[in-house]
Amino acid sequence: MKKPNETASVKVLRDGEELEFSIKLHPLQPLVPVHQFDKHPSYFIFAGFVFIPLTQQYLDHESSSLLYELALRKIAKKSGQQLVIISQVCIMLCFY
Repeated sequence: MKKPNETASVKVLRDGEELEFSIKLHPLQPLVPVHQFDKHPSYFIFAGFVFIPLTQQYLDHESSSLLYELALRKIAKKSGQQLVIISQVCIMLCFY
């Protein structure tokens, strides 16, 4: 088992010719975090909408199996990238 930042030798068959490459391994950052231990939940409230980052725990409790599979297979393209959802809508009743 290789570790992040190690080099791996890869053989590729291209146009009937076997080529060998040496590549540096980088850890993949999932778009939906798997575990959120020892972290305070982050959220943003705007105009009564509560926005939160999508997490595996939220998917476990609130989503369909199709959304669950699609979200967990995505990989972040940039560092810090995340999926954000509207988790609640706050309604304030005003009496005039």
